[in-house]
Amino acid sequence: PTEIDEDYEVPFTNDRNRLLNVINFLHERLELEGPGTPLYDAVVKAIRMAEASEPMGHRALIVMTDGEDRGSVSADSDTIQRASDAHTPVFTVGLSNSSLDEQYLRRLADNTGGEYQAAETPADFSPLLSNVLDTLRSQYLLTYKSGLAEDGQTHSVLVRVRTATETEGVQEYRMETPGGLGEESA
Repeated sequence: PTEIDEDYEVPFTNDRNRLLNVINFLHERLELEGPGTPLYDAVVKAIRMAEASEPMGHRALIVMTDGEDRGSVSADSDTIQRASDAHTPVFTVGLSNSSLDEQYLRRLADNTGGEYQAAETPADFSPLLSNVLDTLRSQYLLTYKSGLAEDGQTHSVLVRVRTATETEGVQEYRMETPGGLGEESA
């Protein structure tokens, strides 16, 4: 399902206060009821929602949690594969406690192009959320269409960026072009 449960979820928004209100509500609920979130299912749901509402290159997920998965139908590998297939980076923030599945949160972030951060207390969520938002505001999507023939070979592309302050970044990417020799004739 992709419907929003307003008590526990926030639709895609730029409203920081709305996000913080839900975080505070969830923290209070945790203290009263104890842990229990189908985390993997929630991540898969959020990826589906992002795919339906945002074009590739304009979407990212922020997953904030205080625990581990409880009761999901999806597996942890499903979430990573789904986010990778959707080209959606997942930034994870975990509230440090004994039940936090930090290994999963790190894998999810690392394998999707996101970043993992640890919050020692619920009050740490706000500055860590700001860190993620700053990172997202400073990212650019570069697309490149090669003039090379589709020969099935690996080719390098060198990307060099220079900012107004003369800071320079260089990265080499190696990609295999589709195609190849095709079928041989007899």
